[in-house]
Amino acid sequence: MRIFVSAINKIIVAIILFIFIRSESMLITIAQKNPTKLVYLIVSIAMVGVIFLNLLFSTKLTIINIKNMRLSWKDLKNSFSWLLLIIGVKLIGGIILTFENTDTTYNQVGLESFLTGVPIFIIALFTIVSAPIMEEILFRGFLLKLCFKDYLLIGVLVSSILFGMAHHPTNFGSFVTYTGMGLVLGTYYKKYRRLELTMLLHFLNNLVGLLPFIYHSFF
Repeated sequence: MRIFVSAINKIIVAIILFIFIRSESMLITIAQKNPTKLVYLIVSIAMVGVIFLNLLFSTKLTIINIKNMRLSWKDLKNSFSWLLLIIGVKLIGGIILTFENTDTTYNQVGLESFLTGVPIFIIALFTIVSAPIMEEILFRGFLLKLCFKDYLLIGVLVSSILFGMAHHPTNFGSFVTYTGMGLVLGTYYKKYRRLELTMLLHFLNNLVGLLPFIYHSFF
């Protein structure tokens, strides 16, 4: 009975964390449909509020401990090394996509279309702040630290597959790309057991993807 209750509780937590993530997308949709400065401001504040609530909720569940989170220059340099692994995974995925007669993933096309017409500061808030924090809390924090804390290797595999599926793969190349990214992030957590490091790595990866948006916004 206790195991059943524990499983139900974890399912509820997973649903809540997923709702937090989806809330950000819903807020961006509101910004798209109401393109005014006031709406942009309200949406930005609301997005920050959702992130704060997520952090507060995750702290209560001991998924994260903000007080113990710290980053150093060594962590940054180390994360750049792991970023190269993610880039390598993307290159492999890209090669496979070429053989599948496509040049990018459905998720990437959808994301670019979804963010069309949205101010760059909201795009940045979504891609390099919200996504790294909330996706890492769910896929590495909740799954690895809480659900698979005694079986981390299995947890890395499960979380990586779920991370890949969450990015809507439509072919083998996109599955390799996103599941491979999940494997790198999961392995990074398994090695150091520090969620702030996977958040940093996720941030760096998304920052690279954000650069074209920044370029087209100013040039």
